[in-house]
Amino acid sequence: MQSAICEGDTVARFGGDEFTALLEGVTSADIVTKRAALIVEALDKVFEIGKHSLYVTASVGIAVYPTNTDDINKLFRATDTAMYQSKGAGGNIYRFFTPEMADLSCNE
Repeated sequence: MQSAICEGDTVARFGGDEFTALLEGVTSADIVTKRAALIVEALDKVFEIGKHSLYVTASVGIAVYPTNTDDINKLFRATDTAMYQSKGAGGNIYRFFTPEMADLSCNE
């Protein structure tokens, strides 16, 4: 994942098999889209560990501050909701959070 981000950005394990990337100072949805695609691409390969082949997929959820919310907890929830939409669509993709997703997550 670190190969897909820029200096000044942060990648951290969020919990379990979930990681978060905080992109600082990004002002364009195109830049976020390119970085998300790079993360998916970087993980879409076979990792050889000893005699084992590991296949990894990335389901990326994107929320934007302050467009989606200016509350950090709500921002992480929005990102999580979008990530589950990516997983539900088969993985190895990214989704931007939309208000409609919040409605869906409350009904599941």
